[in-house]
Amino acid sequence: MALTVAFALLIVSVILLTDRSGRPDRALDVDFGRRTAFAQWWDAAYPDVSALQAVVDEAQRSLRLAEPRALTSACQTMHDVAAVRVPAHLPAPEGDLSAELGAAATDAHAAAHMCLSVVERTPNNYDAEFLSNLEQADRQVKAAMATANEYLAGFSGQPGGP
Repeated sequence: MALTVAFALLIVSVILLTDRSGRPDRALDVDFGRRTAFAQWWDAAYPDVSALQAVVDEAQRSLRLAEPRALTSACQTMHDVAAVRVPAHLPAPEGDLSAELGAAATDAHAAAHMCLSVVERTPNNYDAEFLSNLEQADRQVKAAMATANEYLAGFSGQPGGP
C-alpha cells in the first residue's frame, strides 16, 4: 500500500512540477526529491512502525481482558519491535518524525521490560509506570503515523518541508 501511495505521489508531483510549456519547474525539484526520498524511506519503515502500533494495541487489549499468555507474547514482541526493528529505520528523513518514532520506541521498550518483569513476578511494582509508558508509546506511534501521512501528502507545515 505504501508503494502505491508513493507511486501516486510521484505521478501527481510530475504533473505539478511541469509548467505549461511542458518543461519541469527546476525550483520545485528539491521538494520533489525530498518527497521521493521520504516515500522510499517510509516504504521500508512502514511495516515495522505498523507492527509497533499493532503490538501496542495487542498489549493494551490483553491487559484489558486479563489474558496473561497473550500479554506475555505481546510484550516480548513489543520489546523486539521497539528495541530493534523501529530503531533500524532511524533517523527518519525529517527530524520531527525521528523524534516521534524514537519516543515511541523508547516508551514501548521500557513498557516491554516492565511488562515482562511483572509477568515473571519480580518484586518490583511497575503497574502505573507500565500503563503510562504503554499509553505514551501508543500516542507517539500514532503521532508518527500521522506525521508520515502528512509528509506523503505534501502538507507539512514546516518551512521548506515537503
